[in-house]
Amino acid sequence: MRKTVFVIILSVFALALSAQASDLKIACVDLNRALNQSDEGKKAIKILEEMRRANKERLIKKNEEIKKIEEEIAKQASILNPEAIKKKKEEREKLIRDFQRLRQDSQDEYRKKENDFVQKIFGEMRVILTEIADKEGYTVVFEKNESGILYISKKLDLTDKLISEFNKRASKKAGKSKKSK
Repeated sequence: MRKTVFVIILSVFALALSAQASDLKIACVDLNRALNQSDEGKKAIKILEEMRRANKERLIKKNEEIKKIEEEIAKQASILNPEAIKKKKEEREKLIRDFQRLRQDSQDEYRKKENDFVQKIFGEMRVILTEIADKEGYTVVFEKNESGILYISKKLDLTDKLISEFNKRASKKAGKSKKSK
């Protein structure tokens, strides 16, 4: 995948160079940094952390139930009849399955929510980045982390500009939605 992206980048770069080398204007953006430092990204991180904490608490409670029944089995093994022990062990196995299902569901829910946030924010950022690049006349804008760029001058990094514009638009949007309520 990286080789394909690199070949495409080189091709675009070569075409741009051959077309008009003097008009070539290149920049980069760090979308991960933009995501993590934008106001919307920070809100998303906070929501995801709260979600992770709540899931962890539910898992701890479920694990405590399992430990409790295991202690009951150990303490009462000598006084319970085999049928009662069997019933307690089945109850423990059910709790273990519930725990595993809860853990998997929590992980799936977290990943889905995280992906939804990332897709929404990146989608909005791409629109803004396209507008910035068009307005300022950039020929090519690379994604800093995915393109294999090892160094690029800070002057060519549009990340701060993207974060600033994204935050402005997000706060305007939030202001409009509060007024309409």
